[in-house]
Formats: sequence, structure tokens, C-alpha cells
Amino acid sequence: MTAHDKVMSGYWAQKMPVQAGDYVFRGYYRTVTGRLLMYAHGTNTDVQPAVGVDARAFHGSSIASFLVPVFVPLEALAGPDPESWHPFSVKVAIPEGLEEITLSMGLYFTPGEVWFDDVWFGPATVQMTLNVSGEGERLESVKILRDGSATPVYNSANDPNCPTGQPLPEPFKVTLDAVASDGVYMIEAKTVGGELQRIRFPEEAE
Repeated sequence: MTAHDKVMSGYWAQKMPVQAGDYVFRGYYRTVTGRLLMYAHGTNTDVQPAVGVDARAFHGSSIASFLVPVFVPLEALAGPDPESWHPFSVKVAIPEGLEEITLSMGLYFTPGEVWFDDVWFGPATVQMTLNVSGEGERLESVKILRDGSATPVYNSANDPNCPTGQPLPEPFKVTLDAVASDGVYMIEAKTVGGELQRIRFPEEAE
């Protein structure tokens, strides 16, 4: 997407049916110049009182003009590496009575160029099923950790379905409810022999 001047903003947009609940609008972007705005918005004035949502995330390079509206938050002024892909995530709380919203992303009152990839909108939490094989080795323990948190999302040592002091079933399978859909996770499997294997989800796992 390219914007040649700063007179107006330019966006890609798509309408989405929704139900009341928590959602996430996420993806990746790469930009050389320009201010980016990704947001989910919608209003229903047919009910009283009217209901709506306006959830936003600002990203991009430093603002080049004082004409950019002043309600851009200060944390949005830092610029990312233009050679790398960067994640964005917008948490969206849909109220009762709102049945459709619009997802928009683009350049915000600045000239510039931006690429988007792996854009996704869906429930804020999902069910995760983990299937781990020791590939000939018996497993002693399995942990799932979310990036940025020291507390495991799951630890087989604390699972009452995993008898203490015994190897885990082969293959080992567990299903977790209400896992954050915008998270990046490290899955750690330790064999009875002490070998520790790690894999990142969703980047490396299948």
C-alpha cells in the first residue's frame, strides 16, 4: 500500500460479522516510511442506547509533520526497522447488540509505503491441542510457556492426569481451553534421559 501525500489517510477495509465477546485483530507489517493505523470500529444506532467499538493500534516511523492529529499516543512515535516484519495486535471487546464491525489498516495522514502479511481476526482465546512424541525416548515432562511470562501456561508436573515419577504416555496429548490466540509459545519437552527439546509455536510447530 502506498500513499503519495499527507492530505488524507488511506486504508484497506473489510466488514466482519461478530457476536458479543473478546476478539483479536492481528498480523505483521513492514514499512519504509509513514504512520500506520490498524483499527476495528463499528456502531449500531438502531438500539438504545447506541453501542459501538473503536479499538486502535498505531505503528510506523517518526511523524514528519506537525499536521498529524495530536491524539496519536506518544508511544507511537518510535520507528521500527524497515527491513523486518513486525507484529501488531488489537484487542477488540464487542458489546451486546453489535453484529458487524469494520477492520481497517493503512497509512495515517502521512505519505509512505507499507506491506501487510498474515492478517487474522478471530476470538481472543482458542482451544489448543498439543501432541508430543519422544521419537523413541520416553518423556519425563512437558511445559508450555508464553513469550513474556515466566509462569507456564501448562506444566505436566502439575497435571493430576500425569502420575508423579512415571514417564508420560507416548505420544503425549493434552488439550487446553482459553489459550490466548495472539500469543507466541515455547513448548519444552524433557526426556527421561535429561535431553531438553524446544519448539516455538506457531512459527515452528505443525
